[in-house]
Amino acid sequence: MRVVRRLLADGIARLVAATEAFGYVARNTEVHRMIKEKIDRINFLAHKSKTPEGLTNEEKAEQFRLREEYIKEWREGVLQTLDNTYIVDENGKETKLKPKE
Repeated sequence: MRVVRRLLADGIARLVAATEAFGYVARNTEVHRMIKEKIDRINFLAHKSKTPEGLTNEEKAEQFRLREEYIKEWREGVLQTLDNTYIVDENGKETKLKPKE
């Protein structure tokens, strides 16, 4: 569970950094607030799952759905970042990063 939380924390930090790199200020926007609320809920459910009462079936389904949504959004952010990544050689020539085949 710690690994998942760490991955989620790293993912949101990267997503915010990537968003800011493209000229968007994400920290005070509706999108950032929604992402933060989603992560807060994921973390709450993770903590609750470790308590003696555990999670209800509905909460387990919600936890799974929220994690899947977050991972999907994170992957889309990474792919968008990679789509806008260029390799600059020693002569200053920019080459668009190509996906592996």
